[in-house]
Amino acid sequence: MKYFFYFLFTVIFVLSLNVAYSQQKNDIAKEISFLQNSPVVDGVLDDNLKNLPVRKFFYTEKSDDKIPTVPAEYRMAYGMDFLYLYIEYKSDSLTNRDRAYQNGDGFHLVIANPKPNGEATDEFYVLGFSPGGNSRFIWYKDINLAFSKLDYTKIAYKSQGQKTGIELLLPWRDLYPYQPFLSGTIGFNLCFVKAVNEKDAIYYFVKNDEKIQWEQSNRLYEVLKFQKPGNLEKSQAYAILKKNNIIEKEKIDLSLSFLCSSPKTENLSLRIESLDGSKSKSYNNPINFKKKTNKIEYNLNISELPTEDYKLIWEIAGIKGEIPFTILPDISVNDLNDRLKNLEGKIKNGSLTSIQFLLNDISEKIKYKKPYDACYLLRLEIISVDAIINNAEHGEDFYAQENGFMRRAYLSKLDNTLQPYTVKIPKEYNSEIKYPLIVFLHGSGEDDRRSLMYNDYSKDKCIELAPNGRGTSNCYSTPESLKDIYESIADVINNYSIDTSKIILEGFSMGGYGVYRVYYEYPGLFKAAAVFSGHPDLASKWMGGEQINFLDEKNLSVFKNIPMFIFHGTKDRNCAYEVTCELIDKLKKANANVLFCTEDVGHSSPSKETMEKYYNWLNEVLKGVE
Repeated sequence: MKYFFYFLFTVIFVLSLNVAYSQQKNDIAKEISFLQNSPVVDGVLDDNLKNLPVRKFFYTEKSDDKIPTVPAEYRMAYGMDFLYLYIEYKSDSLTNRDRAYQNGDGFHLVIANPKPNGEATDEFYVLGFSPGGNSRFIWYKDINLAFSKLDYTKIAYKSQGQKTGIELLLPWRDLYPYQPFLSGTIGFNLCFVKAVNEKDAIYYFVKNDEKIQWEQSNRLYEVLKFQKPGNLEKSQAYAILKKNNIIEKEKIDLSLSFLCSSPKTENLSLRIESLDGSKSKSYNNPINFKKKTNKIEYNLNISELPTEDYKLIWEIAGIKGEIPFTILPDISVNDLNDRLKNLEGKIKNGSLTSIQFLLNDISEKIKYKKPYDACYLLRLEIISVDAIINNAEHGEDFYAQENGFMRRAYLSKLDNTLQPYTVKIPKEYNSEIKYPLIVFLHGSGEDDRRSLMYNDYSKDKCIELAPNGRGTSNCYSTPESLKDIYESIADVINNYSIDTSKIILEGFSMGGYGVYRVYYEYPGLFKAAAVFSGHPDLASKWMGGEQINFLDEKNLSVFKNIPMFIFHGTKDRNCAYEVTCELIDKLKKANANVLFCTEDVGHSSPSKETMEKYYNWLNEVLKGVE
């Protein structure tokens, strides 16, 4: 009999899974409703939107299985120039935690270019939204961390009775080039995060994707289906370029979608302007439209325009838009490489390897650039390296003379590869003076280029170095990463005037763990250490295997008598504040000289007031430095 009940339970379980799967497919198959006008964004469904199909989340994850599930659902619509999302869940208020898009109440969503066979894609946006803080931004662009603002997006929330609603109006221009009438199929995923109790959370998914928050990873999605427009009250239009980056003397092609209620003739006005306003060109062309939904291709000959960053301003039937694009210089990377080879022995080896890395990097960017990328930075990099080589041919060594921010590279003894790092050289740098060196380790998802741009870590008293660490999220715990930091320091010492008795190791977030890890490996190399929002056991959580846990007191003896500055926000939910407090107690028992500072903030950098405490600490460490 027990086997019968087991069999019956199995059948019921499988049938329930099939029903849930079928319901999910039905929800995805529901067409996204077309709206002629933008909704009012105030956290409440407009009356004309209450009939939008309700869609369920069919995957949930909980930080604690004992947490009861909070009912949540969503609705969607779209217009010619926007995507609309409404999330509603059972709660009498919205909780606004640190990084609510990860920790609650908030959400992140994926807009993607689907692959033909439905596999994970490397072309996508991941967007983050924290409604309580009115925060909205691009988290990832393709597989790379972006953290750029969504300039035109609107978000609002409102709690009424026992329900809270979140409204999002996302213009297609913030998701360029995605648009249902012009870009083809669109992939979608949504993860709503509901805060529960003090520390727990529930994660609701449209598509179960464990890598939705991961760096350097492809994303999963469901393909959206869009309802065709019905009777139109007014004409509507939207446009994209087939390519947003071209080489000098190439043409550009405009794709225009135009919706109208009846056949008509409209004038398409086009104007191309350089972003600095110095160059412009205009076109006018009457176009006959014969049906409700029209798509036209328009070719523009701009062969006389030089390399520059431009915007295409289009207007039809009183509807306007702007599209950025770049004309890249017609410069061959192979020719630049040939010119660089002729400079061997004429400039410093460190300058030569840095230029070679820059050329290799440009070559990779050209190879993998997408047609829809405007490529502002790539244009500047091509022009810059051409000028650097030209100046070197005339006896000027850019890297030997420049101050401020620079990205350099060295030839690794580990595997004979060129490896990058970023330095910040004091404005009044004098090679006759020995400078302290700050070594700053970047956080996860980033590389060396961002680390020194947003905070001043020495008030121009030190040379600052940001190693790349051979990766964005390796916790500085691989042999290659550790070797990279050591070799980066050695290359800076070889090329600049450094006081090797005053090297300070610092880092943020993942780089905070990196400080503990790197100091542990090279304790005699550094005079002091500073950790901003770090975690003492991050490598174990992220990488598995046998990693070093700095909550284990046996691993803390290397910090005896070492000056340490540690900052951590009390509301940090990415690297728990309580864990750092535990570490502080153990470091003090190990006789480390710790200055611990905290603020009522989340996973972030310190305020100006805390940074002043840091500067005072740094001055004490570097006493005698003018």
